[in-house]
Amino acid sequence: MAHPVYYFVIGPPGSGKGTNAQRAATQFGLTFMSAGDLLREVAQGETERGKMVKDLMLQGKIVPMEITIGLLHDKMKETNAKAYLIDGFPRNIPQGDLFEQTVGECKKALLFECPVRAAAPASGAG
Repeated sequence: MAHPVYYFVIGPPGSGKGTNAQRAATQFGLTFMSAGDLLREVAQGETERGKMVKDLMLQGKIVPMEITIGLLHDKMKETNAKAYLIDGFPRNIPQGDLFEQTVGECKKALLFECPVRAAAPASGAG
């Protein structure tokens, strides 16, 4: 079986990336994944990792990229899709580099831009 294809959707909170990425995923038959939604879902659980993520988020801290990548990768193994559209990750080049080293190469990145005054405050995804 061929390796999955990965697309990143990046931009500031409030730029419309999540809403538009969900639409694009549906239109093009991609599996949509939101790093923030996944972190919030894990934080609801009673696992050791879930408690750690919840504590970090409650403290307003960014979840380490290794944890976020691990969660994304675990979820991808569960879904076993051919292509993923990933919203909210990476937030910087080192995160993207680590994702590509540990999960797979990003085929394309979609950048959403908006005026700073229109962007919403950041969540704990990281």
